[in-house]
Amino acid sequence: MAYKCALIVDDSRTAREVLRRMLEAHELRVETAESAEAALEYLGSHRPDVIFMDHMMPGMDGFQAVKAIKENPATATIPVMMYTSQSGDLYVGQARALGAVGVLPKQIKPVEVSRVLYQLRILNDRRGAEPQSSFLPANASAQAATRSASREPAEAPQLRVVSSASAASGNSD
Repeated sequence: MAYKCALIVDDSRTAREVLRRMLEAHELRVETAESAEAALEYLGSHRPDVIFMDHMMPGMDGFQAVKAIKENPATATIPVMMYTSQSGDLYVGQARALGAVGVLPKQIKPVEVSRVLYQLRILNDRRGAEPQSSFLPANASAQAATRSASREPAEAPQLRVVSSASAASGNSD
């Protein structure tokens, strides 16, 4: 069985281990890097299926790393999810402008990690062919059926910020 691979880039060993355990619970192979520079070196010879990138790190920060990843044709298609304590609409806008698909808070719950993995199509929905996610638009089923009928490629998903507070209240914004 071919395992999907996630790369976690964070200077905090604790943060790497917390996210590693959540990803390994989904049978993902997890690689880690302690810095953006180490991540770029890793990407010179490896292609993970997703990258979880911290923002504040010594040396090159997460935004600089995302920019470098997205400017390189060999790595530009790898989805990058910011994994950080940074928040707010301005931050999310900056992250997306550089090529990140979304922002996850450091205090994330396992169910929120699952939703993101389904949205990114890293995990397949066990109930059927469509990804399971509360992030999908309300008419996603109709859009998927239309794409299947016309054989058009799916658009890249747009992820929203997930926070523990919004998940507890049932609000995914």
